[in-house]
Amino acid sequence: MLIRHMTGADAEEVSALILRSYDRVLVHYHAPELLARFRKRATPESLVEQLERKEVFVVEDAGRIVATGGLGWFDDPDRPRGEQAGAYEDSADRRVSDLFVAVDLIGRGSGRALLDHLVRLAEAEGAERLHVASSRNAASFYERAGFGIDRDPPTDTPEIIWMTRSLDAGG
Repeated sequence: MLIRHMTGADAEEVSALILRSYDRVLVHYHAPELLARFRKRATPESLVEQLERKEVFVVEDAGRIVATGGLGWFDDPDRPRGEQAGAYEDSADRRVSDLFVAVDLIGRGSGRALLDHLVRLAEAEGAERLHVASSRNAASFYERAGFGIDRDPPTDTPEIIWMTRSLDAGG
C-alpha cells in the first residue's frame, strides 16, 4: 500500500471511486439534494481545482487507487494553496476533507492508514486540532480514530456530523 499526493492524472479514477461511494453507500444516508450538491464536487474537473486549495492524497494498492482524502484549512478552505503560506498561525486548525474508500475495500485498513497519515501531517505542521464533516455512516470510523462529536458545529446540516480531534502539535 502506497500513500502519495494525488495528481491531475488521477482525477478520473478518483472521481469514479467517490461517485461509486455516493451511489452504493451514501445514498442510504443522505437526501438526494445533498448528494447532488456533493456530486458536483466529485467531477474530475472539480477534483483538479481542489488540488489548488488543499493537499489531496490517494492510497494505491497493486496499481489501483483504493482511497482518497485531503487535508485543508479549517477557517478558509477555499484559499488557494499559494496564498496559504504565512497566512495562518502555526497552530491553525486543519480539516480532513473528502475521505473515501473503494466500496469493496471498506473495513480493510486503507482508510485508516490514510487518516493516520493526515493526522501525522497536521501534527507535524503544528495544528492543535483536526476537524471533519462526517457523513452518518462514517462517524464511528472517526470516533475509533479519536474524534469526538462537536457540541457546537460550524454548520447546521443535519445529515453532517462535525467532529474534532485534539492533536499532539509538533508531532
